[in-house]
Amino acid sequence: NLMVTGLAERKRLSRFVSKEVEKSVSSPEAGILEPGGEVAEVTVLFSHIWEFNHLAKVHPPDEIVDLLNDYFTAMEECINSCDGTIDKYIGDAVMAVFRSIPGKPPHSVRACDAALRMRKAVAVFNENRSARGIFSIQNGIGIASGKVISGRIGAQKGRLDFTVIGNTVNLAARLESQSHHAQNTHVLIAPASIGQGKGGIRVNFIKRVPIKGRSRTFPLYELSGLRPT
Repeated sequence: NLMVTGLAERKRLSRFVSKEVEKSVSSPEAGILEPGGEVAEVTVLFSHIWEFNHLAKVHPPDEIVDLLNDYFTAMEECINSCDGTIDKYIGDAVMAVFRSIPGKPPHSVRACDAALRMRKAVAVFNENRSARGIFSIQNGIGIASGKVISGRIGAQKGRLDFTVIGNTVNLAARLESQSHHAQNTHVLIAPASIGQGKGGIRVNFIKRVPIKGRSRTFPLYELSGLRPT
């Protein structure tokens, strides 16, 4: 009975953490519950709903909660289908991480694939809401590839979070904040992600803009599609 109860509790709790967290805390490795991390090469995807603060002000809380639950369900399906991991939800934002997987396309290509699927899913999402007389939404996406610190971040004896941190994460978030410059897919991608894609990613150059944390203006590239492999 205790074992069955424990398994049921674990299943419930698994919905509140990513697969990487589950894998990390299930490891028999010594010190797994202590802060620590390692350098990893990944692609980070950031997305958020445009004008969300305004929507939250003019619509009842229950409508906003329903919106987010339905929206996150659709976004998670797109990310999972491309072998990405949702690192966290931040209000209306989604942060996902894509790592190298043997036998799979480069992680930046899979992140771009997920982003394009997310944009298509939002179109379907809006069609369904419009048919029911409910307001529509738009989202923007930023993608960046590079080295991050991946691991357990937090207090020595208290709360821990298994996540990734570093300039690559910051860049993905800042590109997402510039996604209004992208007129077609609303997906901006960093040059390093284009290179990591090994020719599998199609982009359009938009312009150079100031980016926080960068001494020079940064080139904005809009994801236009993927090349057949």
